[in-house]
Amino acid sequence: MEPRRGKAQETKLTLELLRQLLRRDAKLEASLKQDLRIKTFAASFLAAVALVLTILNIVKGYTIMTIATGILVAGFTSAAVIVGKYKNRDLAMRIMAFMVMFMFTFFALGAKNEGFAILWIMLVPLLSSYILNARMGLMLSCYFELLLIIMFYTPCRNFFEGSYSETFMIRFPILYLATLVASYVMILHREIYASRVERMAYYDGFTGLANRRKYEEVINEIAEVDRIAASEGKKSPYADVSVIVIDVNGLKAINDSVGHDAGDELIRGAASCVSRSFLKSIVVARTGGDEFCVITDADEKSLREQFDNCNTYMKAWKGKYSDSLSMSFGLASSNAYPGESIRTLVKLADNDMYKNKAAYYNTSEHDRRRR
Repeated sequence: MEPRRGKAQETKLTLELLRQLLRRDAKLEASLKQDLRIKTFAASFLAAVALVLTILNIVKGYTIMTIATGILVAGFTSAAVIVGKYKNRDLAMRIMAFMVMFMFTFFALGAKNEGFAILWIMLVPLLSSYILNARMGLMLSCYFELLLIIMFYTPCRNFFEGSYSETFMIRFPILYLATLVASYVMILHREIYASRVERMAYYDGFTGLANRRKYEEVINEIAEVDRIAASEGKKSPYADVSVIVIDVNGLKAINDSVGHDAGDELIRGAASCVSRSFLKSIVVARTGGDEFCVITDADEKSLREQFDNCNTYMKAWKGKYSDSLSMSFGLASSNAYPGESIRTLVKLADNDMYKNKAAYYNTSEHDRRRR
């Protein structure tokens, strides 16, 4: 039974990675400076290539090709300026996607050269997911597969019989589809490998939650995005966040009286309750032995429901060594503390948690020193 469960988990992971690959979190992606630099470089490089082609076409006296590559120069240059200067990555990618669609459609329809058509169109599934993103790359690749089917498998093929051989027209759409599938299989394999490496580096093997390293990186990223937004006079994507700091009550007493296996059980139980309750958070991390932190952008109503769910799970929890679980919570929200940095919110939530923990010990039979 174990191998079957492992295979099912592998399939589930693969499908989840495919969904993530095609539906990236726009908020997190748009905030990454490195991604902006990559897109700026890609647009600039393509503009330079198109400029070289334009010069060659001028020298050769190819008027139509000069106009086509000149349009590419203007389009890719505009994309580079938009993403580099104005940080509008989404608009820049749409322009680049349109330019790629225009360029390869033009070459497919008018190149009259089988080798040239193969070279240009085959580059789409191989490079578009890197230059643009996986979702746009797949949309472009599917567009060109449809274009090739219309060109070569419908009555439209009569218009291209003088440009392409019969064998080429029959085989090329199939060959292109094989390249498309192979490209995305390789991309998916890359994502699976990257995900495994990330899990080892950024996730706690004991609870399955994000570890301290991942938590610190998220904090640093939010702080950097807030700083950039403030310098540009814009609202940060993380302007409305809440920080929840959580600590297990009575862990030391359980460790001392029952044993560390019982304490480990409490930590896992707490992690389960927290992860089930705050599913759609920016990060849910185990930051210490029995300490957890949740950073979320949920609104007040959703946050209240999530706290209610957590209390319900906590009260219903029963373990092998212990039949009860108690946690102290601390909350700090940007709505309650407007203008405060993410690191200040963490400190405020931590202080709030310790106040609640002190209240818990004052009203319980536990000795504070044996927490």
